[in-house]
Amino acid sequence: MSLLTSSTRISSYTSIQRTRLLPSIGEVFVRVGQDVNPVQVIAQALPVGGYYILRASDILGVSSGEIQKFLLVEPGATLRKGMPIARKPGRFGRASIINCPINGVLAEIRNGTLIMQKAQEPLDLRAMMQGRVVSVIAGRGAVLETRGAIVQAKWDSGKDGFGKLNTAVKSAKEPLNADKISGDARGTVLIVGWISSPDDLYRLDNSGVRGIIAGSMPAKICLAASSFPFPIFLTDGVGEQAMTEPIFQILHRAEGKNASLLTSRSGARGNRSEIIIPSTGSRAESPNTLNPLEIGDLVRVLRWNGGNLVGRVSKIDMRPKFSPAGLHLPGAEIEFSSGETVFIPYTNLDLIS
Repeated sequence: MSLLTSSTRISSYTSIQRTRLLPSIGEVFVRVGQDVNPVQVIAQALPVGGYYILRASDILGVSSGEIQKFLLVEPGATLRKGMPIARKPGRFGRASIINCPINGVLAEIRNGTLIMQKAQEPLDLRAMMQGRVVSVIAGRGAVLETRGAIVQAKWDSGKDGFGKLNTAVKSAKEPLNADKISGDARGTVLIVGWISSPDDLYRLDNSGVRGIIAGSMPAKICLAASSFPFPIFLTDGVGEQAMTEPIFQILHRAEGKNASLLTSRSGARGNRSEIIIPSTGSRAESPNTLNPLEIGDLVRVLRWNGGNLVGRVSKIDMRPKFSPAGLHLPGAEIEFSSGETVFIPYTNLDLIS
């Protein structure tokens, strides 16, 4: 009998194939063997309309009855993607602003929710990564291949993105601080230990930043994350823990290189959120699969001692034991760099493959 745990794939150099798909039938513009860049449109869906629902009161942290006094538009107004549609003054002159996520018309305001009718326009599918087309899916998209680094994330804000990596902190434990972000951050993807305050995100709203990769951020900030023009990716999940050190080191070593941020909602079903950094190298690792936990494996210990720690498996115990948190489950003895060894239940272990 084997002990199976969740697995997070990180690699500094490997072969990567990703499927890019339209949400509906359309036209594919690329062919097998063609090289593509991140901004290239590889397929286009037929014009679609529909509605977009935005919980504005939740994003601004106000009651549904109060939302009217913070809106900058009225029902029937023409909307342009990126235009400010709501603004709530904050402390020290800082304001919380909601930018419109679509082109269309504000159809209705109901219980703090903005109901927006989308303009009927073609939907472009961009490659979002540097690579080569290895197969075409008729009417839907293509499979792209590249080589480089990959880091699977735990959570994302629902937007794809790309840009040059920019380490904005000195360590994996340091939070985002908008005051320390210089003007040359425009066009870059910031790497930070974690996000502690929504104020820092609002202050970067019009900075030209193309994305943020953090270890974590509190759940209350996640509600507003989709309103920002840039994607936000969390490598260690929702909470207040630092970025896992091996992940921070891979990203930091790739500073200045272009990175693609692909959401779990794009491409083939079942994909994890991913950060892909195309590069050249001497060899590619074979794709990893989920294997039973073995002695010597590198694991991330989730939600333990107020954060995520990394250690190695020194012993596997299939018999249920009590953990320091009082759980009675099978697990493993994990040895940390300090020399300390602690029994951790399998539910709190994440294999770094």
